[in-house]
Amino acid sequence: GRGCPHRCGFCAADAVWQANGRRAGQPAVRPRPLDAVMDELRLLQDTYGFDFFYILDDTFGLREQDILDFCAAYRRSGLRMLWAATTRVDRIQREEIVRAMKEAGCLQLDFGVETGSQRLLDVAQKGITLDEIRTAFRLCQAAGIRTFANMLVNLPGETEDDLDATRRFLEEIKPTYVNVGTTQPYPGTPFHDRYLSHPLGRHEYHALSRFDPP
Repeated sequence: GRGCPHRCGFCAADAVWQANGRRAGQPAVRPRPLDAVMDELRLLQDTYGFDFFYILDDTFGLREQDILDFCAAYRRSGLRMLWAATTRVDRIQREEIVRAMKEAGCLQLDFGVETGSQRLLDVAQKGITLDEIRTAFRLCQAAGIRTFANMLVNLPGETEDDLDATRRFLEEIKPTYVNVGTTQPYPGTPFHDRYLSHPLGRHEYHALSRFDPP
């Protein structure tokens, strides 16, 4: 599917798909029919010999039932490929969900952790808590699912103390893999509108932006 109902300050998905500016009655997320997805996966496995696939939806598992429905459809299909997905930690809060994914062949989940500072998570409008991150990683590790933590530096207002808190938090949740990126206030994102579209915002946030003039 494509689209996302969330408004993370750094994310350009909404600017691309205009999910949050939709007309009344339009869905924020456009999912693809599960039957069509299973047909395409079967083509990849049986015709082209794939043994793995990666789900890169903007919001895989927006609802718990979406995850359960996908896993049930995949098990019924008889497909044997292993798979991974990108999702949100607040969608992975119950053992039942993680167990269903593991039984359906999921071997890795990627999460936008971003920072170990709750204050910066709130600045970034992530809509998640450090405890939800802890729970998601604990459940995955207990089920034997690898975890990938996507992190951001240069969030607005970030301090040395925040960076130290992030380091300690990563040591606590113990992701299998870590990726660290630099926050970019892309045009159309809340960060760009808040910090780069007017002089006061530029003074407030010294963004390491590729869009700044030389």
